Amino acid sequence: MKHAPANQVRRSKIPLTPTHIALLYVFISLIWIVVSSELLLHEFQHPVTITTLEILKGITFVLATGGLIFVICKRALERILREEALLRESESERHALQAQLLQAQKLEGIGRLAGGVAHDFNNILTVILSSCHLLQSDLESKPGRARVQMIESAAERAASLTRQLLAFSRHQVLEVRSLNINDVIHETARLLERLLGEDVKLVLTLEPALGNVLADPSQVAQILMNLAVNARDAMPKGGTLEIHTENLEADGELATKVPNLKPGRKVILSARDTGEGIPQEIQDKIFDPFFTTKQPGKGTGLGLSTVHGIVEQSGGAVDFRSAPGLGTTFRIYLPRTDVVAPAPKLEAVPVDGQGSGTILVVDDDEMVLAAVSAQLRELGYNPLVAHSPASAIELSRSSENRIDLLLTDLVMPEMTGPELRRQIETVRPLIRTVYMTGYASDRVPAGEIDPKLLVRKPFAASQLHASLRRALQQNPASS
Repeated sequence: MKHAPANQVRRSKIPLTPTHIALLYVFISLIWIVVSSELLLHEFQHPVTITTLEILKGITFVLATGGLIFVICKRALERILREEALLRESESERHALQAQLLQAQKLEGIGRLAGGVAHDFNNILTVILSSCHLLQSDLESKPGRARVQMIESAAERAASLTRQLLAFSRHQVLEVRSLNINDVIHETARLLERLLGEDVKLVLTLEPALGNVLADPSQVAQILMNLAVNARDAMPKGGTLEIHTENLEADGELATKVPNLKPGRKVILSARDTGEGIPQEIQDKIFDPFFTTKQPGKGTGLGLSTVHGIVEQSGGAVDFRSAPGLGTTFRIYLPRTDVVAPAPKLEAVPVDGQGSGTILVVDDDEMVLAAVSAQLRELGYNPLVAHSPASAIELSRSSENRIDLLLTDLVMPEMTGPELRRQIETVRPLIRTVYMTGYASDRVPAGEIDPKLLVRKPFAASQLHASLRRALQQNPASS
């Protein structure tokens, strides 16, 4: 074995502590007292010049100042160490916040892409489902109808995926109302038990005095189902899933630990499983869309990303704690509200029979425009088509016939559906309006659209017919 040269041997440095500084000061001072005494004796040649008492006074002074130096140095060193610790802590927090920001920016970018794709895909599915409905009424042979039904089923599955993409991207159209999460849990408990299977026990620990939140009940149910499926897959040999609710006052300290959480009154929905846990190396990816550890064909990778999107769109935050072999706990924080409102009930509207009346249809997608127009004719309505808001306004002014209803896309490049309605109402003040959309946009403020006057793409003929009947039976002023 080769030894390093002597000049390359690393010598350990003795740390300079307050004790060392004080002792060094005392040692040097004592030497100085002795040397100076000898010099003075030698200079004056008089033994009485410096007495023993004076020497003792000097030594006492040196020891006292040495102790003072020790105290001063000790406090200075402690302050330096505290500042270094605070600096390291702030640096660590800065790195953590920077990582959270990068993750949020990554999810936001993916969300915008997913939302745009889902929006365009919903238009395509609207055409497919409308064409399937029209084909089924035209075909007389059973084999032909069966093939069309297969296409329709595949399109409905694709529509379900786009809804999850829109939920992840926070562009899903929500029917927000005041609700108690405990009620949603009780309503979906039986379904959750079927999803979990016999090997997984469902335990509900619900706060009796739980506050209300402003959310879409169907989306809360989707959160529960996605968390249940995720927990079931984490417990292949069985286990327990506990659904827990509680009220919480989130302070600033908690808000710094949970991404996107704002301080204030919260309602917490948590799901804790006794499964295998999430490996540390993939914990920063679990909310990414299409990320999954399952085998091909066993999952879409949209479950947790959908949960994340719904919670963010509802003004809340989601956090989790997990360790291999110790299970996983997801905690969802939703803002608590004092608003107490009964669930809105839609009027019973008959959808059988043919419709009647003239409907102005507006959509910037030509294929959607053609498919919806054909569907309206099949339902008995007389459609007038406009491929842009400008042409719709011109048509409303130039047409001499009565126009009973405006059926318009909610978001278009030139203007939004509500903006178009306001302009057409200046010419035709008694016109009713129904909106079509598969995409929630910031251009349309929340609460501006009555959910009863909204049909979501892709829609079936019965859904469109029911929305039109409901709008036509309304007082014109209320639309």
